[in-house]
Amino acid sequence: MKYTIFFLLVFSFFWSCTNNRKQNFEQSRVKTEDIIIIFKNAPKKKKIETPIGVGYSVFFERLASYFDQYEEIILNPKRGVIVDTIKLNPKRDVIELIVEDGKYDFLHYLLKKGDTLILDYQGNLPTAYLKDSNASAINYDVFIYDQFKEEYSEKIKFLYPLPFVEFLKDDNVSRYTKRFNTFKRETGERMIGNLTIESNILDSLYDVNQISKEDYQYRKKNIALYRVFYKLELNNLQAKTIDSLIKQSDSLIFMRLYRNLLGRIIKEKFARKFAPGTNNNSSADSRIIFDSVLNSNNIPDFTKKHLLYNNLREIIKNYSSEDFSAYYDKFKGVVTDSTLINYINEKYLVDFSSSKTETKNVLFSTLEKEKLQLDNLLKDNEGKLIYVDFWASWCAPCRAAMSNSKVLREKFSDRGVVFLYISIDSDLHEWINASKEEGLLNYKNNLIALNYPEAELYRNITLRTIPRYLIYDKRGILAYKNAPAPNSEQIENLLEKLLMEN
Repeated sequence: MKYTIFFLLVFSFFWSCTNNRKQNFEQSRVKTEDIIIIFKNAPKKKKIETPIGVGYSVFFERLASYFDQYEEIILNPKRGVIVDTIKLNPKRDVIELIVEDGKYDFLHYLLKKGDTLILDYQGNLPTAYLKDSNASAINYDVFIYDQFKEEYSEKIKFLYPLPFVEFLKDDNVSRYTKRFNTFKRETGERMIGNLTIESNILDSLYDVNQISKEDYQYRKKNIALYRVFYKLELNNLQAKTIDSLIKQSDSLIFMRLYRNLLGRIIKEKFARKFAPGTNNNSSADSRIIFDSVLNSNNIPDFTKKHLLYNNLREIIKNYSSEDFSAYYDKFKGVVTDSTLINYINEKYLVDFSSSKTETKNVLFSTLEKEKLQLDNLLKDNEGKLIYVDFWASWCAPCRAAMSNSKVLREKFSDRGVVFLYISIDSDLHEWINASKEEGLLNYKNNLIALNYPEAELYRNITLRTIPRYLIYDKRGILAYKNAPAPNSEQIENLLEKLLMEN
């Protein structure tokens, strides 16, 4: 009770300040099964340096997301415009909308079908408006930030400590690990203290009907999940708690924090060892996890499908085409949702399965799913230079160089230089979205690799990291297998020199 009067006074002030602003709900005909998100003055994409200069640094890359069916759906509104309206038609009756806050943390909004949410930005944080909802309740996360007056929340420092613990000059691995673990322990203790205060705030709001029962229960569950994460880090999570969490998973899976927690639990439960043959040696073996989940009798049906799908995606990213084909067959044996199967077929270019194992020829696909061969592209452009840019949607340095690449392309395209953009994405949709954002969607020489890394060329040039640039001369011969980047000082002089050669 001691928190109630103080926080109600503060919250009443917050509510009145927020509620005095004109809400301007757009008059749109919303179907009862739709959810409308209206972004006002959405912030531009920006790179935000971490406290120590390493770790996560790109924020507002993809502004919002929600979980629907088996995966997270990304919302990326138009930037620099006054209003952009996005209509959702989720399969679930209630969704959790996650919005980036520019400080490595996220704002959470619980929305149901028929809702219209307005996010009105003035800087990095929006003020939210939801029709028929108390303004204080919908802006709950912003209010909590303001109460603790922390530049970075203890929650985010506990869950993602890497950007906050600097590796000092005199550090060795042992000293750094000790400091890292101390930071996590102390941050975790402060987080638990803050969670107690936050829980009291929620109780106070609920006692005076300032927050709905659904929102109250949702935010209480989030607090409980952070506490479970804390126990997990301390290796103090009892088996019965784990079993209980897994049994509840079908009702909790829409929450991002729960999905992250579930992923950790499943990895520790089923894949404590790492396996060779993966492109990401820090990842648990998703093949072991897939088989363990498949054979488990304790995982609810929907959650099992979600976990199988998630690990199938990891298999296609990190293992061979043969592995993916084998596990995709297992997947189709238990998941008979034809819509999902068709979605996977398109997303991962399953129709090109035989091409993915080709080693002799280098094969690509266009946006229209036309298969092309590198040798034919070289022949078709004989007498011209070909500048090859290997990139991917997830590669920040690749995409940072795209603006320079556009300038270079505009300067040399009419002078006999062909610019070939080859994505090594395994996900067609990610490639398409990134191509749209980079202005490459309708560029005819923007292609996705079909048989990376199987083709001999990739092994011969040791293509293991990107960005990577090649130059083929006018005869179609690989002249530079480590060509200068488009944002380098050397590239223009090199292209000028090569153009002058016969």
